[in-house]
Formats: sequence, structure tokens, C-alpha cells
Amino acid sequence: MKKENSKLIKEINEGKNLEVALPAFSTKLCDSYNEISLLQLGMNYYSLHDSVMEHKVEEETVVEVMDEIHHFIKKIFVEHKMMEEREELIENLDSLRNTIIEHMELLTMYTDQFQLYEYILNRKELEYEKNYEVKDEDKFADQLIQFIFSFKDQYLVNEYIKETIGQLPVRMTKAKFFELLSDSISIYKDNDKSALDTYVYMLKTSAGLYHPKGEGECFGELYNYAKELQEADYSELSEGEYKQLIGVVHEGAAIIEEVVNIYLLCQDVVNRIYAYVLTAPYANVEKSSKEQYLDLILSVFAYYDDAVESNQSPEDILVSLEGKQEELVAEYQYLEAVLDTIKEDQMKVVDSIMQRSVFECLFTCSKLLSNSSFIELTEKEEQVADNAVIESTKQEMISLLSDKFKSGSRLVNRAVMAATLSKMPVFFNTSQEVGEYIKTSLTNCSNQAEKQTAIHLLDGIMNDYLNWNK
Repeated sequence: MKKENSKLIKEINEGKNLEVALPAFSTKLCDSYNEISLLQLGMNYYSLHDSVMEHKVEEETVVEVMDEIHHFIKKIFVEHKMMEEREELIENLDSLRNTIIEHMELLTMYTDQFQLYEYILNRKELEYEKNYEVKDEDKFADQLIQFIFSFKDQYLVNEYIKETIGQLPVRMTKAKFFELLSDSISIYKDNDKSALDTYVYMLKTSAGLYHPKGEGECFGELYNYAKELQEADYSELSEGEYKQLIGVVHEGAAIIEEVVNIYLLCQDVVNRIYAYVLTAPYANVEKSSKEQYLDLILSVFAYYDDAVESNQSPEDILVSLEGKQEELVAEYQYLEAVLDTIKEDQMKVVDSIMQRSVFECLFTCSKLLSNSSFIELTEKEEQVADNAVIESTKQEMISLLSDKFKSGSRLVNRAVMAATLSKMPVFFNTSQEVGEYIKTSLTNCSNQAEKQTAIHLLDGIMNDYLNWNK
């Protein structure tokens, strides 16, 4: 088998005997994708069931997604209606996949909002303590600068600079902030617009400016928590109010972590069902192997439907499949390495032998089975971020943030600045400039509690790294 695959890949790479090699290749990769999607579906479906049972998830939004997944399992593997309803199944799977992506955008929004208010609350904490350790700011600043520039890897240096900016007290004029924002957007001029869009999305979420579809409709508990945090008066917090709000942040973060972990599994399950349905008309998986995978899927589904019986536990079936995933992954990854070559150079031949529909399925499956669970399946037309796009983006972001600053308190506005500054590309040219920024931020902060909180948080980051690398 390996020898045959090597021969096919060699012919495709060399552009030889393609009328024969391409159909043979598509058959092999379809078989491989179909089998690995079926095996991983069973494994991920079991992990999803296990996670839902462990956390006793009752969030209505998540339950609805789970119900849809069970519906697909029943339709395909119990009622055996896949082939007769294949087009409708593909359409509905694509819709559910997009729904999960929309829900994850909501969860990202709430994550950033809670982090924003956690930043504020962290800097209030020491105000309620009578005695706390006061570190020498000059000595600390020197230690922090030495730590940041101790790394030989420039990427790590930049990451720690950004993390430092995100924790330091912000004592910057709005004019300077908008200048840095504009400069950071200008970096994307004449580059792919999708990169600029990703950067702007990151800025908007971190600043609490992004409000995706479904806000207020899904995850009601998180919506109410976020509303409570937004409406609080942070300049006049009593200790009791502080404790209440920090509890809200921690509870919200716990819910998000739980739901995100489940949604990752949900998307992996949906991706595998999708890939299986796409390749089903073209694949021919060995019967004995297929029966094992189906037994695993149905043994999990039996927990949700009394009409389905299973003679084996999922755990026993998983033991019998040990090592199979590694074998199948190695095979399909070896084969799919030439997909890009086919897509870029050989689609005319693919069309001439009437194989486009098969290869379109393969191109989609390569995304569905990748490590990027939420990858876009449809490719967007490439656009360049020209001068007009850059200027329009600058104006949009400055306008949105200006409005945010007008309606926000000083503490909230500083938190927004810190969050967005930490997402920008490093705007210092020398290590001296970094040092000056750190020392100026600490010196210009007259609130001792805020200053010492920042110092303690950054000191903790340094100590965590040093302890981890002992």
C-alpha cells in the first residue's frame, strides 16, 4: 500500500500519467478520509458525552447544539438515510457548523469583556487591604527590563513587552493612544486585507467594541453577568460590591471555560460527520473496520436513545482500537501533502477526467480534518488593503473608541487602552524606549494600590516563568 501511494505521489508531483494517477489518488484519499473521519467521530463523540456528563451542562444554547448532533447521528447511523438525504444533510451540517462558530464568537466577546473588568477590579483589590507589601518601583523596573531582554528569541521579547504593557498603569493621552493605533493599522498597508480584518477584530473584541450576532439571545447567564459589570460604578465601589463583582468575573470565566471546551468537541464531531458524509459516495472502507467504528458511535448514542442497544461499552471498543488512529492519520497526511499541487497546477486535467466534484470534496475534507476546527471552508477572494482601506479603518476605529471613551469612566477607559495597546505590534524601536515606558508608567501612577497591583502581577509573571524553567 505504501509503495503504491509513493508511486502515485511521485507521478502527481512530476505531472506524469495524470489521467490514471489522479483518479487512483482520489479513491485512496477518499477511503482514507472516510475511515479516519468515522474513527475520530466515534472517539470525539465519546469525549463529548463524557464531558457533558461530567459538567452536567444545562445551558440551553449548548443543549440545542447537542440535540442537533444526536439528530445527525440518528439520521445517518440508525435510520441509514445518508445517501437519500445527502445534500440536505450537507447543507444542515454546514449550518450547524456556522452556528457553533457564531457561538464561539460570542464566547470570545464575553471572555474579553470579563478580562477588561477583571483588569479594573484587580487594581481596586489593594484598596481594601490595610497592609500590603510595597515593592521598590525603581528596583522592580530594572528587574523587569532585564527579564524581558534576557531572551534571545525576538518573538518572546515582543510577547513579554506586550504582556507588560497590558499590566502596567496606563498614563497616556488619548492623542498619543490614537497615534499608536493609527500607526499599527498602517503596518497592514498593501498587505492582504484579511490580515487587517483579523487585527481589527482582535482590537474590537479586546476593547469591548465587538457585538456579534446572538448577543442577548444566547448564553443568558453570561449576558446578565456582563451587564452587571458594565453598569457598575468602579470609582465608588464598597468592599462588598468589589467582592460581588470579582465573583461575577470568576463565575463567568468558569462558565466560558466549560462551554468552550464542550464546543471544541462539538465542532470536532460535526467536522467528522461532515467529512464522512462528503466522502461516502466515493469511499470503500474495509467492512470489519467500519463495523468497529459504527459500534463505537452507536454505543455512545445508546446513552441518548433507549431504542438503540449496544452490547459493548465505548471504553471496551476504544481499547480494541488502540493505535489505529495514529496509523490512519499518518496515511492520510502522507497522501494529502500533494493536494495543493493538484489544486494549483492540475485542475484542468481533473476537469477533463470529470473528477472535479470528488476533488472539491477532498479539498473541503482537508480543512475539516485539520487542526483548525473553526477554519473557513469557503475561500474568500483576496483583497489588498490599499490606502483607502487603511484610512477608512483608522477612521472607524478612532470613531468607535472615541465614543467608548466619552461614555466610559476614567478607570474603564484606561482598561480599554491597556487591552488594545497589548494587542498592537510592539511600537518601541529600542530597549531604552521600553525601559522608559515602564519607568514612566510607574512614576506617573499616583494611586499606590494600582501601582503595586501592577508590580505584583508582573512580578508573578516573571516568577512563573523562572519557576517553570528551573
